[in-house]
Amino acid sequence: MGINEAILMDKKNFAIIYIIAFGILAYFLWSNNDSIAATISSGSAQGVFYYFLSNPIYILLVASVLYFNQEAGYIRNIIGSFLIILSSDIISFARLPSGGFNGDIFLEASPDSLVMHELVAKGMGYSTAYTFYYLVLPILLTLIALQVLGLHNFVKTLKGQG
Repeated sequence: MGINEAILMDKKNFAIIYIIAFGILAYFLWSNNDSIAATISSGSAQGVFYYFLSNPIYILLVASVLYFNQEAGYIRNIIGSFLIILSSDIISFARLPSGGFNGDIFLEASPDSLVMHELVAKGMGYSTAYTFYYLVLPILLTLIALQVLGLHNFVKTLKGQG
């Protein structure tokens, strides 16, 4: 078996495994929709786990990082992947309005709303919390993720030290 055949076989096996896992995930999410939505909106660690598990793109990202970034190690790859997913998720839609909470039940059950309510409850003004959550935090999380994933010179290069 040549190298191209081995790569093709790996892609074929990956595709088969992914389709089976996707089908299982789709069935699980479909059959447990109400309880999963309630768990996610509770803000618990289990809710966060279900939130990330319910998005197959996130699972693919973690698998890809684990496969392609072997120098960082398993734990660092998981942490780095989680940080990239979190920062990407923060800047994606649906987002809370910039002017304040509007009572939309679908947005209020989102992770954005859970975090924003916590920031405001801790004394941060809504406008400041909005800027921190949607601008500062995603950039910081991405920079930290790059460091965790083993791109040691990345921040040094940005600072002009590399």
